[in-house]
Amino acid sequence: MTLFRALNQSLISKFTFSTGVVLLITISLFASFNISTLKEIFLQDAKDDIETVSEIILHTTHFQMLEDNRLRVYEMMQEVCSHEKIDRIRLFSTAGHVHFSTCEEEIGKGLEEVNVPCEKCNSDKFMVDRHPLEDSSRIFNNVDGDKILSVTTAIYNRPSCNTAACHVHSADVKILGFLEVQGSLAKIGVQASSYRDSIAAFGVILLLLVIFCLSWMTQSLVIHPVHNLLLHANKVSNMELDSQLELKSNDEIGELSEAFNGMTVKLKQARDEYRELTETLEAKVIERTEEIAHVSDQLVRSEKLASLGQLVAGIAHEINNPLAGILIFANIFAEDQRLDKGQRKDALTIVHETNRCADIVKRLLDFSRTSIPDKQLKSL
Repeated sequence: MTLFRALNQSLISKFTFSTGVVLLITISLFASFNISTLKEIFLQDAKDDIETVSEIILHTTHFQMLEDNRLRVYEMMQEVCSHEKIDRIRLFSTAGHVHFSTCEEEIGKGLEEVNVPCEKCNSDKFMVDRHPLEDSSRIFNNVDGDKILSVTTAIYNRPSCNTAACHVHSADVKILGFLEVQGSLAKIGVQASSYRDSIAAFGVILLLLVIFCLSWMTQSLVIHPVHNLLLHANKVSNMELDSQLELKSNDEIGELSEAFNGMTVKLKQARDEYRELTETLEAKVIERTEEIAHVSDQLVRSEKLASLGQLVAGIAHEINNPLAGILIFANIFAEDQRLDKGQRKDALTIVHETNRCADIVKRLLDFSRTSIPDKQLKSL
């Protein structure tokens, strides 16, 4: 089951199996048709050979028959029957009785007694009406089980026979008798079997050779390129975009490989652009973050300064009032003539220090006070 599943999942096994089945059917049909045709050719050749033998017998015994030398005719027929391809020779009268046969026990018997059923008649007995003696042929199996081809040739009443001294027939009789020559088809069967075995062996060798060649071609032209495409696709899926397929052909597989290479290049470019964009965005994010932090520090500082300004304004307001009172009374003491010179000098010191404190408060107020922007036109 595991082997069948593996073969079912393999492209080369599917292709080899389907191709082998098609080739096997094709070779079987071709061999069957060829063997059948060859058998018909062999059979026709055998029939022609037996007809030729019959004609030779009739021509070579013509003069012996004119001299009524039947013994010599029968001896010649016995001599011809000794050939390995000739099984039996018979002479029939027009009534169907055996005048001569190379098998002596048949002499004097009728046609129905000496003939066996025909192979093509699909009948268990010989039918005279289906097999007329005149120029007929049939195939049957003899007592030994061998296939026999029987060819019957009519012996016509020639003009030379009418003038012969032995002539016992009138000139009106057209046929004097029949000559039957039976030839063995065993050699044809052996030849057909040998040819069938040769065709079968050739078919098996051809089938194996074609399957081997197709498997090799499929492996080199389809399986290996597809395997390389699959490996390249796996690398691309793992983002290994530096690999390139080697272009070995200009066919559809080559075009597909070129398209894969183009796709890989574009994916690499897109990845590099994405990385560059990511790095640029990170730099911009860092820059924006720094700017935001700087602005935030400025905001915090501004808030601190604003708070400090409010504090200074409150303190200056609270301090200026007492200082104004101190400054007024110190000036009064310093201008009072009733005081001695030392006391007026101390009063002037108080005035001086009070003015100093007022100046400090004034500077604090100036520091905390928001300055007015100085706006001017400038060329960009």
